[in-house]
Amino acid sequence: MTTTVAVDPETAVELEALRACPEALDAARVVGRWVWVEFAAKPAEATREFLKARGYRWNRTRSCWQHACGYRTRQAKGYDPRTKYGAIRAAQFITTPEEG
Repeated sequence: MTTTVAVDPETAVELEALRACPEALDAARVVGRWVWVEFAAKPAEATREFLKARGYRWNRTRSCWQHACGYRTRQAKGYDPRTKYGAIRAAQFITTPEEG
């Protein structure tokens, strides 16, 4: 038996890819259709290289790595999508066996 939460297909592909980098997966959040990775401190070089290779870009305004998952939007100055969509832990979208 598994536990899952619905997510857009393009976002789901990116979330599954994050399994290869536990440090990034732990810090990942889903904001709308995008994946944001926010670290408390600068991550290891290997983690940064992994994110770059996957197409994440550093957003210095929001201090996080972001992946659009195929959905580009026009940037509105001062707008924070977290106010509209929230930021849900990526782990909630990953299929995992239930304990017990």
